[in-house]
Amino acid sequence: GELNRLRMINGLVEASGPGVEVQIGGGVTALDLQDLINEVRNAGSEALALNGQRMVARSVIVGSNGDIRLEGTRMSPPYRLQAMGQPDTLEKALNRKGGLVALLQYTYPSTTITVTRRERMVLPLYQGKYEFRYARTTK
Repeated sequence: GELNRLRMINGLVEASGPGVEVQIGGGVTALDLQDLINEVRNAGSEALALNGQRMVARSVIVGSNGDIRLEGTRMSPPYRLQAMGQPDTLEKALNRKGGLVALLQYTYPSTTITVTRRERMVLPLYQGKYEFRYARTTK
């Protein structure tokens, strides 16, 4: 039901289903990875993991000079982004002419980027911490 849907969105349960896997050989920036994540989110991805680490709505990738971190955990190439959702829609969004994958391949000619459809993927639980500084449950 609705509770399980929320738990999945928040990464509190494993998620399994179809989608696409994007493999990036290396040589991209934190901003490029964040753009890629935004691209699949906009295309309707329902759950995401980068290098096996589950991401939630507020997960951000930061870093410079090859030191790329997802919520404090260092990410290193090759990067593997798993995006769960309608495989056809996600694949089309990523591979469209003049799209982000084409731009990245143009920007980094020596970096291999592949987009593969997956019938079933399993994404792990979110390992980050939820800290609420302002929000409180209502009594």
